[in-house]
Amino acid sequence: MKARKPRLPPVGTAGRTVWTFPKGHLDPGETPKAAAVREVEEETGFSCEAAAPLTLVRYRFLREGRLVRKRVRWYWMKPLRRTREPDGVEVMATRWAGPEEALGLVIYPGDKRLIGLIERRLHG
Repeated sequence: MKARKPRLPPVGTAGRTVWTFPKGHLDPGETPKAAAVREVEEETGFSCEAAAPLTLVRYRFLREGRLVRKRVRWYWMKPLRRTREPDGVEVMATRWAGPEEALGLVIYPGDKRLIGLIERRLHG
């Protein structure tokens, strides 16, 4: 059986054109894994299986003059099927890209490091 190349789902966020990876917040009572699966489906339109934890990332940024602290748990995801159209309010566009193409799309340093981590895990 031929191995498939990994594909990453960067999304173009609403408000300004920025390619980044699907992520969001925890709903009350939701686990990080369930939130990751939900957010990926909302933002890409694909139901996925969170196969295994990948990494935990912490970062800070300013929003309207206030410091926001963010913690994101990333998971290896396996797309199962397309279930819907992506959320048109939050997301302007979606695309599946290989690591090299995704590296050229994303602008946030954390996203670039995430792609590097994925490549290191895949290729040792």
